[in-house]
Amino acid sequence: DVPYAGTATANLSSGSFDGVVSVSLYRTLAKVTVVNQTFSIPYSSQGGGNIPRTGIQLVNAGKKCFGTKNNYDGTGSNTNTAGVENSTSVNANTVTWYVGENVQSGYSATNATERNRLKAPDAARVTLTGSKTLATDDAYTCHFDVFMGKSSDVSDFSLRRHTNYTLTVNINNSLEFIRNYVTNSSGNLYYKNDDPRIWHSVASVWVSVNQPLANTYKTWIGSDLTNYPPFNYDGGASSGTGSDYMGVSSTATVNTPYSFEVEKTERGSASTHRSATDYCNGLGTGWRVPTFIELKGMYQNKAALEATSGFAAFLISYTYWSSSVYNGSAGIRCGLGFNYGNYDYYYTSTGNGYVRCVRDI
Repeated sequence: DVPYAGTATANLSSGSFDGVVSVSLYRTLAKVTVVNQTFSIPYSSQGGGNIPRTGIQLVNAGKKCFGTKNNYDGTGSNTNTAGVENSTSVNANTVTWYVGENVQSGYSATNATERNRLKAPDAARVTLTGSKTLATDDAYTCHFDVFMGKSSDVSDFSLRRHTNYTLTVNINNSLEFIRNYVTNSSGNLYYKNDDPRIWHSVASVWVSVNQPLANTYKTWIGSDLTNYPPFNYDGGASSGTGSDYMGVSSTATVNTPYSFEVEKTERGSASTHRSATDYCNGLGTGWRVPTFIELKGMYQNKAALEATSGFAAFLISYTYWSSSVYNGSAGIRCGLGFNYGNYDYYYTSTGNGYVRCVRDI
């Protein structure tokens, strides 16, 4: 049963009251229905197969219902601070919830692909999850988010009372397609490669970049953040000064925590920076030479990475290249040795170093 609320005013002293007062009632809850008939994520590696759906969850739903007049008809803009909660995950083709409102303001989006967790972290959304563990113990988990709001307004992220939300979601793309494309949209399904991730391998071949790692980096480097900028990225060029990527180098501050995948194999020979960059590009879409903080994260997680089945050990005869420009000098890059964790700088045209490629996940 859904509770209703409404108010009406009658003037009992005017002499015209006829004993009948009309009261418009509004539902104090929102109704959210998800219909998911297709959840097909085929993959071609390790003999191929399909990642099945493992659950559907309503996230950031309002915890309370209100009898106050604000937002009675589902069109108001008053934000209630009653708190939010997540539903229990259900694995069914059709799921329905009756929940309190979660009216959001201050978010913006200009197109469908901007409807993501980075844009609206506190907004209500439905998350569909698929997961599968392969024969090598590599586990893949895919998360797909569908946000609430008006179908005619991509910038609206509100879950409102007295409103019926029916979301028909069909997922039918290969794991390789999802993995290689940063942003996709299909109908009313929006998913974006942000953090939390829509795809990741949980087999310890990925490393997180967060503020604790940045703090460790700052202690390691000391005050030398200008010479060894943690987030500087040369954009895949062996000349040029680059720019910060996913953080602020001058203060060693992470903009948004993220994770990256580490190449399991090892090239095995030292080379110039240009050759290292070409090697990473040759691995496919998204592969690149790591930034210096990413290289530090790999070193910090060296034991766990090398303990993963099929992961080639890091080499120690030379240092590893980063894509971070040393002291703004276009032809010099920061490097890190995996023997003792020492750092130094090397000229891109004459220096020799190893490379372990990475890509965002």
